Amino acid sequence: MYVKPSTVRIRSKQRPLVAGLAAEIECEAAGSRPPPVISWWRGKAKLPSNHFKVLLIGNRVFSVVAYTPTREDNGKRLRCVAENPNIIGSSIEASYNLDVHYKPLVTLQLGKRLRLEEIFEGQDLYLECSIDANPHVSEVVWKFEGREVHSDPAAKVITSNQSLVFQSIQRHNAGRYTCVAINSEGESVSNERTVYPAAAHEMVQVSCDVDAHPFVTSFRWAFNGSLRSHEVQSFVSEGGRSVASYVPREEADYGSLFCWAVNEIGTQKTPCQFQVTPVGPPLAPSNCTLTNQTEVAFLAECREDHIGGPRQLYSLEVHDVSCHRLLANLTADRPAFWVQGVPAGINVVLVLYAANQMGRSQPVLLRAEAADRHWEGLRHGKYFKPSVKTSFD
Repeated sequence: MYVKPSTVRIRSKQRPLVAGLAAEIECEAAGSRPPPVISWWRGKAKLPSNHFKVLLIGNRVFSVVAYTPTREDNGKRLRCVAENPNIIGSSIEASYNLDVHYKPLVTLQLGKRLRLEEIFEGQDLYLECSIDANPHVSEVVWKFEGREVHSDPAAKVITSNQSLVFQSIQRHNAGRYTCVAINSEGESVSNERTVYPAAAHEMVQVSCDVDAHPFVTSFRWAFNGSLRSHEVQSFVSEGGRSVASYVPREEADYGSLFCWAVNEIGTQKTPCQFQVTPVGPPLAPSNCTLTNQTEVAFLAECREDHIGGPRQLYSLEVHDVSCHRLLANLTADRPAFWVQGVPAGINVVLVLYAANQMGRSQPVLLRAEAADRHWEGLRHGKYFKPSVKTSFD
């Protein structure tokens, strides 16, 4: 006669478990004829039979599972299931929730609603230390270039638990920032965040330091921006350090620099990342042209290539060459201006520039002669629908 198992219980409940350390957990089942089959489950995943041993004593079955928990197992259920395979629906189970302790997992990231490509000098910036830990962390330490950072209202630096705030970030704030989280299982250091504010045509030296075994044999650098990506060839390396020399020349040159170290085992899986951000006034408008010209009207437009940093506006000044008189002064959020009603026979000079809260760009001059309303020297850029109209009537 077949009999279903009547009882099952987990006898040893080692609490807490520690990630990476093996533990043995025992289960006992009784009442089944023939003896029940024991299986172990972690959540919905069945553990292989070679992970546990089974011992039969009378009508009782003892099973011991050798189990090495991971951080991901924390909060999952470990189940011991006893079943008589001769009776459908005879399975019963015992379970308990896994309490797995592990060192903090720490990630350093920009504050919400902040984008790397939009960090610029003078802006408020805050970093967040995202922590996953069990048990909860007892201490969080912020470091800059390996030295502890403390709140300094005079320097407009504020540390608040898991946040580091800069009020009006400056060039001297550029460098490597990390956060260190500590709990009873140990301490962990975050990934590094490094920001390099740089003016156009200003060279920045970006350092990449890597620990590796075997030793690093070479480095590779690359740039990735909103409009272009390319390998970076200008760098020098010695041991585990590589220093890249990088010069942003236009807005498309601002973005992320990535550094990979290589040794005889292979290439670094996750590269070090550094952000080159714009600082100061914007670059001058580019690819400016005059089109749709008549005796009394024309369209002045430039390429719209602003891709990050503070909000930028464009201005157009229309000057009468003969008497050095300002005829119009226009501002728009796009570099396209429809000018009409220009008095016949007047030669005008157009002055275009971009501006943000840090100042004005260098001006771009366009000359429109009365005879044919032409402008010399620049090729046509991308056409934009005029964003501003003006009339001298």
